[in-house]
Amino acid sequence: MWFTTFIFSTILFTDNFESGKDKWVQSSWKVDSGESGEMELYKDGQNWGLTTTTDARFYTISTRFDAFTNKKSPLFVLYSVKNRQDIDCGGAYIKLYPSSVVQETLKG
Repeated sequence: MWFTTFIFSTILFTDNFESGKDKWVQSSWKVDSGESGEMELYKDGQNWGLTTTTDARFYTISTRFDAFTNKKSPLFVLYSVKNRQDIDCGGAYIKLYPSSVVQETLKG
């Protein structure tokens, strides 16, 4: 017996970083204490991405996307992380904030 499943979805946001990081905002959080790092673009083969520049720093970068609701349907968030160095602690996190957040001073 064969079963076919169709999934209909709406893509709310996607970025492959080929056009740069102009739509991304680097937070000033922890800049004064010297604990922040700045994300930079990198290219790995044909794929673009963001990379950290200094070990043991706080990185906070954000972007906006159109308002949405998942009141009547589930929300799936997919992202890919490639750790290019050995890390002792920390990780790569994605957080969804309300549109009222001030990106320039966003605290991790």
